[in-house]
Amino acid sequence: MKEFSVLGKAVPRIDGVPIVTGEARYACDIFLPRMLYGKILRSRYPHAKILRIDTSRAERLPGVRAVVTARDTLRIKYTFMAPSFADKFPFCEEKVNYLYDEVAAVAAVTEEIAQEALSLIDVEYEELPAVFDPAEAMKPGAPLIHADKPGNVAAHPVWEFGNVEEGFRQADFIFENTFTVQPVSHACIETNACVASFDTGGNLTVWTTTQAPYFVRWDLSHIFEIPIEKIRVRKVMVGAGFGSKSRIKEVDAIAVLLARKTRRPVKIVYTREENMSGSRSRHPMVMRLRTGVKKDGTLVARYVETLVNDGAYNDVGQDVATLGGLGCVYRCPNIKVDGYAVYTNNPFGGRYRAFHGPSMRFALESELDMIAEKLGIDSLEMRLKNAVEAGYITPLRGEITSCGLKECIQKAAEAVHWQERRQNKKPCRGIGMACLAHVSGGMIGDTSSVMVRVSHDKVTVFTGAVEIGGGQDTIIAQFVAEEMGVPVEDIRVVSMDSELTPFDLGSRASRFTFHGGLAAKAAGADAKAELFKLAAEKLEASADDLEIKNGFISVKGVPSKALHYLDVATRLGSGTSGGAQSKYGRAILGKGAYAKNPGVPGGINAMPFGAQVAEVEVDPETGVVTVLKFVNVSDIGRAVNPMFIEGQVEGGIVQGMGYALTEDLVREKGKTLNPNFRDYKMPTTMDIPVIENYLVETDDPIGPFGAKSIGEATSIPSPGAIANAVYDAIGVRITDLPITPEKILKALKEKKDKK
Repeated sequence: MKEFSVLGKAVPRIDGVPIVTGEARYACDIFLPRMLYGKILRSRYPHAKILRIDTSRAERLPGVRAVVTARDTLRIKYTFMAPSFADKFPFCEEKVNYLYDEVAAVAAVTEEIAQEALSLIDVEYEELPAVFDPAEAMKPGAPLIHADKPGNVAAHPVWEFGNVEEGFRQADFIFENTFTVQPVSHACIETNACVASFDTGGNLTVWTTTQAPYFVRWDLSHIFEIPIEKIRVRKVMVGAGFGSKSRIKEVDAIAVLLARKTRRPVKIVYTREENMSGSRSRHPMVMRLRTGVKKDGTLVARYVETLVNDGAYNDVGQDVATLGGLGCVYRCPNIKVDGYAVYTNNPFGGRYRAFHGPSMRFALESELDMIAEKLGIDSLEMRLKNAVEAGYITPLRGEITSCGLKECIQKAAEAVHWQERRQNKKPCRGIGMACLAHVSGGMIGDTSSVMVRVSHDKVTVFTGAVEIGGGQDTIIAQFVAEEMGVPVEDIRVVSMDSELTPFDLGSRASRFTFHGGLAAKAAGADAKAELFKLAAEKLEASADDLEIKNGFISVKGVPSKALHYLDVATRLGSGTSGGAQSKYGRAILGKGAYAKNPGVPGGINAMPFGAQVAEVEVDPETGVVTVLKFVNVSDIGRAVNPMFIEGQVEGGIVQGMGYALTEDLVREKGKTLNPNFRDYKMPTTMDIPVIENYLVETDDPIGPFGAKSIGEATSIPSPGAIANAVYDAIGVRITDLPITPEKILKALKEKKDKK
């Protein structure tokens, strides 16, 4: 494959120094003159009518500048998805639907006064029957959470690919299994925060923890009926998102409402408990699988029924309920997914790193091992037999343009000496494999735009995307540097400011490398073409005959006669100051954009693939699982920055470990019992195993310079790999995450009692 000058190199983060020195500003670091502090009053009940709200005592408290409730809003609903799913208001008016629902908010001169004012707001409730289990919520007579949603069904999407009933008739064996997964917290180090400020002209400026500033801008315009051109979302550093900051958050709407009422800047910063109890989590789910196979292990039919505990409001429950079940890892000619996203009086779910992937792949990869054992086939061979390849048409009718899945499987197996380990097992030690497929963005109409400006000493790149810890600013600099043929050190990136930067749908859905990369490549090419036009006159050659390497423009084949690109841009014109601007009356500018073509089916772009093998040791006396090693092999098209890829792989695996073994938002009648880092058990540095990472580069034909995504992908197979390894170690299958010592000991006892 082609050797690149900048891409494929371990370029350090271009914004790394201010983060290390503490100079980087997050939303909580924003301080403005006359700024007030906001606090939110939340419901005391999981389900209740609001009979009366008396804010008079809070309003009289010295230092309080405003108290707001639903009566101060325009009563406009919002949601992440289409308007037909909208079900959330900034504040509850007639009733509350979960224990942490927003009822009122206060702005005061100090946080302490604002907190005291909350205790002075008198809310009279009439408690209503509540329901917390989605199966119970669907039964006749269950408490109705939203009046317009009979049976508490937020959405019932159904997808079918092929003919499932015919597929089951062709099957030699049919297997049925049920798997369940728990709610887990994003646990971002930075809690949700927002600062909102209006000027005298009614223009709104917002500094917020967001992965997608243009979505926030849209949503605020919608909720408050403010012209979108009067809203500016300013750049701040973002302390991780993992999907939790993909669109508007309640903190954004409430901060804006308080700022509008007080005509002063207002800051709201969530506590850790608010973030873990009152914000979105990964959806708990029940997944029932029915799978038909041939004697040789060929998959012929699969029916997936999902029951998603949506919580009090619907975010992306309809997609969680179906898309993960469709899958693109193994060929199966007949698939049907029947999904139910169901309202309950729990905190509600939302997007979380490949939001349906880890849940559904845990079920599918566990079941594949179970089927392989019943058929007497090595699960490795069954994966290779059914693995998709380039050219395969997915259930969403999209074509896979490149695929190194089989190579990933084989490479992972070789790295752990698969056959030898399976034949010479050590007591209580096991290995397990799981695979993945994901997307590089894919929303129809999804758009990125980039602008490039060549100035006296730098190339400045303007992008509306967000740096959320994955090295997004550095990656886009690498794309522009590669396309323009200039050193990456010459690139400066201006990002995430809706007033200054071009439109982008944000750093979410593993879309940035693909969408942002294609836009950056196009913008770099546009700027380079302008440079070549100027250089051609001086070099007495056609622009088509020029090339640029390491910043020097020359005639192809004649590198000795070269001009530095900055000389071309700023010092070759005629006039008092010289340069392109004085001679030609314009700066050197380039622009580029990429939009998912609505005419292209499938909703996918340049899919990444991969395989993981986990090695575990299980203590049969305590049930404790120790993860000893992880091998990850990723098909990422072409590696943009191997150092960043390694970081994404390690982070994804550790998140997958937490999901598989320890993390669980424990809830009792809608109340979160462990909303802090002491009681919510995430893996620490002491738990991280040896992680070996390998790349398979397939040079995707539609990706920018052949690249595909990596950010969300490596969290997808980890729970399934661990579950399969636990079974390999002790011979008991846990189908309910997390795989706790208690569940293991119970399963071992049941196994012993059966003998």
